[in-house]
Amino acid sequence: MLQKSELLEAIRPWAKPSEYDIQSLRFREARDYGFVISKGSGYIIDDIVISSGLEPSHMVREGDPIGFGEVLTRRDSFFTFTSTRDVEILQIDADLIRDHVARSGFLAREIIRYHLSRIFDRKRPRPNAVFEDLLIASFDDRVGEIEYEAGDLIYEQAAFPTHFYFIETGQVGLYTGRDNEVAVLRATESFGEASLITSTQRSLRAIALVPCVLRTLDANFFKDRIALEHPLVQLSLLQLSRHLMFKNHCELFLEGDGIHW
Repeated sequence: MLQKSELLEAIRPWAKPSEYDIQSLRFREARDYGFVISKGSGYIIDDIVISSGLEPSHMVREGDPIGFGEVLTRRDSFFTFTSTRDVEILQIDADLIRDHVARSGFLAREIIRYHLSRIFDRKRPRPNAVFEDLLIASFDDRVGEIEYEAGDLIYEQAAFPTHFYFIETGQVGLYTGRDNEVAVLRATESFGEASLITSTQRSLRAIALVPCVLRTLDANFFKDRIALEHPLVQLSLLQLSRHLMFKNHCELFLEGDGIHW
């Protein structure tokens, strides 16, 4: 997968300086475009009001995409932006982003579908029974298989990512550093991709809740496949992965455990 600086240069043929004030990106008309910060930095603040008076936020910097999830779902944005330095942004036509995502490979397309469902629908993503078949048919001997017993640690929080996982059978729990449950994943669901896409350490601990059979893709192979996608697809994956991590962070913040990321 390309680095942010490389993606910023790669998307310039399809981008132009934004006609919007960065502070107005929450408004309805902004969903007609995806945005990329070309200079400066700031904070994205979720429209969740915390009873303690705190607001969950995360920093965005040069090369970071904004609003791609809203573009792909045709929804209004639910964030505000506060700049910390002089900021310049580029805008990219929403139809162009949607077109490239629609024509992306099945791996990228499935991850995007899954993330959009988790971020916006707030429901369990519908099963994709054909994903495993496509995974094996497309990548054959690059797909590994690992069995875990109930209670086995799959990976620890803050570990460096080594694999992308698909659950063939069983259930996997994702937990914070304080052992608060974030999600229980079941057969046909996948996990572990966000750290690979964002090039960060694992933000959560993964544990087998019952005997499990997991299909895996090696981290380097996974990144190489994503790197074949159009830069706008890669930016979509990057923004959605960060958005999902941020959403989880906000929900944990409400429960008093959102600081351990």
